[in-house]
Amino acid sequence: MRFEGTLKEWHAERGFGYIAPQEGGQYLFVHISEFPADGPPPADDERLSFEIVSSGEGGRKQAARVLRVQQRGSAPKPWLVPPPPRQRAKRRRIGWAAGVAVVLLVGVGLAFVSSRGAQADGGNRLAAAGQVPIRH
Repeated sequence: MRFEGTLKEWHAERGFGYIAPQEGGQYLFVHISEFPADGPPPADDERLSFEIVSSGEGGRKQAARVLRVQQRGSAPKPWLVPPPPRQRAKRRRIGWAAGVAVVLLVGVGLAFVSSRGAQADGGNRLAAAGQVPIRH
């Protein structure tokens, strides 16, 4: 079960701190290894979501599998922000140009294949359809 709380003390040089649960009660120990490795370092007064586990030392409770809680009104994560309009327009232009190039290549390829087919049978296929006179 997940709980929420606030990081009240953080000792960066030692890699641990204490979380005050939102429901109240005693502070919970949290180690740096319980935070996602790809995020920024923990900071005081940061809102967190966590699970509670018992440690080996006397069965004391501690926080595990800690995640950061996005607060309302806070800045969105940089990877969730759409690119500026200028970049979007450039991507659209590149996509459109690539689409036109593919259509042209397919058209040229089909024209080449059909002309090779007409040359290979000496025009007999067209003559059978009554479009070209037969030469003997």
